[in-house]
Amino acid sequence: MAKETFKDVLGKYFIDLSKLAFAALVLGGLIVIFQNDESVDGAFYMLLVGVVASVLFVYVAKLLIKK
Repeated sequence: MAKETFKDVLGKYFIDLSKLAFAALVLGGLIVIFQNDESVDGAFYMLLVGVVASVLFVYVAKLLIKK
């Protein structure tokens, strides 16, 4: 069994952060949109921030895990 380097562990951490950002912001924003017609603007900003954060975290993880 090979030892994992610190970069590999940190890369996996950023992958997990990407999952959390997606679940909290994107899915949470979608729930707000479908349940409520009033504050849709805030929900769209939540969606946008969630997608950008998820992509950014995956990109950082890819840079760290790259061999």
